[in-house]
Amino acid sequence: MRKRITACIGLLLALCLALTPVYAGEEEDAALVITTADQLLAFAENCCLDSYSQGLSVRLEADLDLTGVDWEGIPVFCGEFDGGGHTITGLSVTGDGSQKGLFRTLTETARVYVLNLQGTVAPQGSRSQVGGIAGVSAGQITGCTFAGTVSGADAAGGIVGCSQVTGLVENCRVSGSVSGSHFVGGVAGENAGVVRGCVNEAAVNTTEQQNQVALSDVTLETLTGAESLNNTTDTGGIAGVNTGVVRSCENRGDVGYRQMGYNVGGIAGSQSGYLVDCVNRGKVQGRKEAGGIVGQLEPVTRAEYSKDALQMLQDQLNTLNQTAGQVSGHLQSGVTGVSDGLDSLRSQAQSARDAAAALVPQPGEQPDLPDRDSLQAAKNNLTSRIQTMNQTVSGMSAAVQGSVDALTSDLQAITDQMNAINHTVSHAGDYLGWEFTDVSDEDTPDDLTAKVENCVNEGEVFADWNAGGIDGAMAPENDLNTLTSVEFYGEKSLHLYGQMRAVLLNCSNSAPVYAGKQNAGGTVGWTAMGLARGCVNTGDVGSESADRVGGIAGSSAGFVRECSAKCRVTGDSQTGGIAGRGAVVTDCRALVQLTGAREQYGAVLGSRDESTGEENPVQNNFYLHAGQDPGGIDGVSYEGQAQPLDRESFLALEGLPDLFRTVTLTFV
Repeated sequence: MRKRITACIGLLLALCLALTPVYAGEEEDAALVITTADQLLAFAENCCLDSYSQGLSVRLEADLDLTGVDWEGIPVFCGEFDGGGHTITGLSVTGDGSQKGLFRTLTETARVYVLNLQGTVAPQGSRSQVGGIAGVSAGQITGCTFAGTVSGADAAGGIVGCSQVTGLVENCRVSGSVSGSHFVGGVAGENAGVVRGCVNEAAVNTTEQQNQVALSDVTLETLTGAESLNNTTDTGGIAGVNTGVVRSCENRGDVGYRQMGYNVGGIAGSQSGYLVDCVNRGKVQGRKEAGGIVGQLEPVTRAEYSKDALQMLQDQLNTLNQTAGQVSGHLQSGVTGVSDGLDSLRSQAQSARDAAAALVPQPGEQPDLPDRDSLQAAKNNLTSRIQTMNQTVSGMSAAVQGSVDALTSDLQAITDQMNAINHTVSHAGDYLGWEFTDVSDEDTPDDLTAKVENCVNEGEVFADWNAGGIDGAMAPENDLNTLTSVEFYGEKSLHLYGQMRAVLLNCSNSAPVYAGKQNAGGTVGWTAMGLARGCVNTGDVGSESADRVGGIAGSSAGFVRECSAKCRVTGDSQTGGIAGRGAVVTDCRALVQLTGAREQYGAVLGSRDESTGEENPVQNNFYLHAGQDPGGIDGVSYEGQAQPLDRESFLALEGLPDLFRTVTLTFV
């Protein structure tokens, strides 16, 4: 019996040793080595309970297979996890809940690197913040890959569901498929940190089923934050939503589904951060706001409260009351000074009279002649009294003059204040309400928000409304909580002044852009505000049924400057080589072929937006035409504004892109 018990104890010890991760060395900070799936599972079950999880260094030294394991995730990790280039296969996350992935949460001190992961992360229930590597990360994920399926509701990404402000996702790669309802990205669902040097090859929301929103996914947040409950929103090849930085990333997977979804982009679905040096090669499709790089470029808005009319009136009336009080004080001061002076003068006059009486003999008496010294003393006393009286009179005069001057100044101040009050009342409308100014045209290299710079699109773009080779729409988000994204300053009032900016800078598109109904542009479909500068398009744009189609912008109420288009532009009406409808268009170059337009078409603009208050809003635009001249703006050319040139003069233009000097022949 004793032998059997001893044997059982030995077997249990051996089993425990097999399941326990091995420490590499005896130092306190030695790495925890994991070589089996059971050890990883044991670590996941205990890491949040054991003290060594704080700052722990973990090293994977073998490939692991988690097939058959219902993975709950490593709850919280704040140390270092070295994947060693090994692969974990068979990952399956299907239980109810949110913040799901291999890791549920990575803290700011966490670092996960050189780890390859294969499997499925498709939880049920609330299923928000879902990612292959992590559900939520405030730490660093570098050199990792995920191959498989990620599916969630809000904030779903191939690497991370939500990357927070301190988060970094760098040199990672995703393949397979990623799907969700809102904020869905091939790499990150939501990015407020940095995504850099990543590649996505996964298809993102590319099937009809993936683009349908279940009733169970409808919440107050999605109700107020989404344009349509029966469509997905904010879908991107790299990030669903970017408010941080996305740099040097590439998307190769298709994004979106035809005629479904809003804010669909080859790199980011919606973007208000900084997106630079990225390339999209995947097909992009959606119903509205679809772009080769960004679905919707949201402006950054800085709003500052200033005093409204009521507050100004209150301050002015308070000032008036104070000035009136000063008048009373100055009057009282002057009266008091004169009254005190009169009292002193009466006393001094009595003293002078007494001094004079000493020199005058009394009537009926034989005067005794005083000696010379007594006479001199009496004279001195009288002179002193007279001088004192003079000083008193001068003081009284000064007091009266001071009061008069003060009263004059006070009365002028009252007049000025009354004029100010009258102006405030008559111009009350100027100090009430909201006033927003587009400052995009003042962009500098130091402005790194709401900007897309040096990006290239090579993937086809399809949408019904607002399709762009780079950006579908440049406008504030059209939802019920727009002001939640505005930065407010100052004390609240009824007068709000704001500045808005959004910029597309030096981007190029070479792929076709199609819009079934309205607003198709080789660079941007629709701009409610913002700046497109230095952009180039060589992809064909539009469709026979579309209105407002342009080689650069379909419809622009913002600024289009120094852009070039060499393409075929097709539309029904308002069709232009640079913009179908444009407000401020300067220094642009066009070599385009216009087809299908019935009315309002031109080699530069189909029609003008006259709402701008800028002086000379359309100028220095030139075009080269082959065959019949379509005119610069709505069939009419304007010298210095939208002017045709012969081939030699056109090619001699300073700063003309080389694409105008080359010819491409395609044999079919």
